[in-house]
Amino acid sequence: MVVASVSGGKDSTALMCALREAEIPFRAVFADTGWEAPETYEYLGTLERALALSIERVGVPGGFAALAVKYGILPHGRTAWCTRDLKVAPLAAYHDGIRDREGVDTISAVGIRAEESQARAALAEWEFGAGGSREWDGWIWRPLIAWTVADVLAIHHRHAVPIHPLYRMGHSRVGCAPCRNANKEDLRMWAERHPDRIDAVRDLEAAVTAERERRGLKGEATFFLSRREGPISIDRAVEWSRTSRGGDARQLPLIQPEPQGGCFRWGLCEPPKGDDQ
Repeated sequence: MVVASVSGGKDSTALMCALREAEIPFRAVFADTGWEAPETYEYLGTLERALALSIERVGVPGGFAALAVKYGILPHGRTAWCTRDLKVAPLAAYHDGIRDREGVDTISAVGIRAEESQARAALAEWEFGAGGSREWDGWIWRPLIAWTVADVLAIHHRHAVPIHPLYRMGHSRVGCAPCRNANKEDLRMWAERHPDRIDAVRDLEAAVTAERERRGLKGEATFFLSRREGPISIDRAVEWSRTSRGGDARQLPLIQPEPQGGCFRWGLCEPPKGDDQ
C-alpha cells in the first residue's frame, strides 16, 4: 500500500497529483507538528476538496510546544529533535498501524526532489529504511526525485489545485510557523503578517527557560541561532530580519523590498490562460 506523506508544500501536493495521474491507489497522511501556519491547516481542506480525498492526521499530544517544555530544550544543531519526534516517529507509527491492523506492507511516498539541495540530489528514488535509520524499516519511494519546480507547478495547474497561499505571499517554505531554519525574509514576513506567531515563539522561549531553571539547567532557551552571535531571542532575530544585507541594526531600509521567495521567485504560480482567455 502506498502512503503519501503530505505537508501542504508544493512537492507533496504534486506527489498526490502524480499518483492520481498514474492511477496508483494511495492514502494521504499529514504529520501535524502543532506548530503549523493557519494557512496550512486551511490548505489541507482545500486539497481534500480539490482532489476528493481524505488526509489523515497524526501527531504528538501538545505538539512542538509541549515537547520543547518536556525536553527542556529547543531544537538546535545536534539537539534538533523536531523532525524525528514530530514527523518521522508519528509517521512510522502510522505505517506500523496499517501493517498490524490490515496485514499489508506499506510504501512511504515522499515528494523529495534532487533540485532542492545537494543532499537530496544524492538520494535514490527507492530506498529501504532512511539511510539505515532505526526509526524507519520500510520502503521509501521518491517518485519526483528528477522533477523540476516547473514540473511541480505544472501538475498543480493540470489538476486545478491552487498553490499554497504562503508561496503566493513570497514565503520560501511552508510548515512550521516559523521554522527554526527560517531564512531572513521568511522571518520578517512572519513578524509583519502573523505577529501572533512571533508572540508564540516568545512565550515558548519563556516557558522552556522556566523549565530549565526549575531543573537547575544553565542557559536561556532561544528559538534561533545566529552565526555571529550564537543563541538569540526571537525579538533580536526579528530585529535582524528587518535590516538590510549585513544585518547591521543601523541599516534599516526605508521601504522593505518585494519578497524574493515562493511565487515571486518561480513566476509560474498562475495557471496558463487558455486560447479563449
